[in-house]
Amino acid sequence: MERIEFKRSPAKTAVLLLGALLFVAVGIFLAMTGETAFDRTMGWLCAAFFGLVVVAAAKNVVKSGVVFAFDLSGISDENRGVVIPWTEIEEVVVISIHGTRFLGVSLRQPEPFLARVSTLQRKVAKANEAMGLGHWGFTFAGITPGIDEAIQFVQRNVPAVRAPEA
Repeated sequence: MERIEFKRSPAKTAVLLLGALLFVAVGIFLAMTGETAFDRTMGWLCAAFFGLVVVAAAKNVVKSGVVFAFDLSGISDENRGVVIPWTEIEEVVVISIHGTRFLGVSLRQPEPFLARVSTLQRKVAKANEAMGLGHWGFTFAGITPGIDEAIQFVQRNVPAVRAPEA
């Protein structure tokens, strides 16, 4: 049975961690030296946001294992504890935000799957759906293999699901 596992890459995650640490430092510098209240506020907001990224990235550097997997039966999202059968997937799309690509999955009947996730994740799913980005999103930041391999898997093994070119 063909299966592709998408795992945390300690090397890729370490690069994300270093980048986030740099942004925290820049935010603190701006907060301490900003000439206006707006500059200082933006500095603290930057430091706080990227501080959360530092915490998540640090956790993921030491945490290993499969984040999600594609096999002939569907997609297993290990983080959310949900398996989505291919028969429930209508389309996969690539979402690009400032050069970072995500995989968006549109579900035929999203309610049973969204009922298993947090309220915040349900709200994000509804907003994504309204923008045409699918109901379920997969990020490949710090994950190996990448999004191109995911798209190729769908194209090769699940012809009933619409998928973009890799």
